[in-house]
Amino acid sequence: MENGWKVLLIDDDPGIRKVLALALETVGYTVVTAPDGETGIRLCQTESPHIVITDIGMPGIDGLEVLRRIKELDPDKEVIVSTAFTEIALAVKAMQLDASGFVTKPVNEETLTQALRRAKERYEKRKDLKSYTTILEEKWMDTMEELARTFLFQKTLIESSIDGLVACDRERNVFIFNESMEAMLGYDKASVIGKMQLDRLFAPEEFEQFYARLYSNESGGRQRLFPYRTHLISLEGDRIPVLLSATVVFQGNDKAGLVIYCRDLGISSAGG
Repeated sequence: MENGWKVLLIDDDPGIRKVLALALETVGYTVVTAPDGETGIRLCQTESPHIVITDIGMPGIDGLEVLRRIKELDPDKEVIVSTAFTEIALAVKAMQLDASGFVTKPVNEETLTQALRRAKERYEKRKDLKSYTTILEEKWMDTMEELARTFLFQKTLIESSIDGLVACDRERNVFIFNESMEAMLGYDKASVIGKMQLDRLFAPEEFEQFYARLYSNESGGRQRLFPYRTHLISLEGDRIPVLLSATVVFQGNDKAGLVIYCRDLGISSAGG
């Protein structure tokens, strides 16, 4: 049961609003509905939902604009977009605007459950990280710079990352592989850190394309890449679609390694 979680559902189709609202209420969510983007944005301010589910293809203010405005009002709100299969490019754009996920119509129960699970995980991790940071600022402001250099603080930030985080040295040996990456690919970090090279996490034919783009000027600037769509390979050999950002890290003038943030597109779109 999902008691305590409030969801705002925005869709111009009254039938979809009714069916989805009933399904969510049945498992314990508190549901507020809106027939259009303007109403949805107002209700988002007055009702303070934890999660917003918005259709992309609405007349007037579309779902992307709803997403932009909600994130401007409150970056901590989690937004799931629903879209027709032919609008997948818009769904990817929504992910770039920090949507927690997307579901394709007609929405089935499994897809919606997965998208909501991811949104709740993101919400809780963001809340925990903010609380942790607030404690540091309030109680140890004088030693904040020192604490920021300690292993514990760094480890907390890495493991609390909402998205997958992996880092390698200049020989491509992986030395950071956080919990979100474990969940995404199915590897235990002990089997990856210090034992695998970065290219083994990519689909074989896509790693060299990624590396070439990273060192081109096409996206983000030379030695920076964002956002970039590719596939990683899970422990079971499945291709996992991801949206990633990458940057080369330097120590002085020497290349020290590479850091990558990954957003799993498969979690949100599977089964749509």
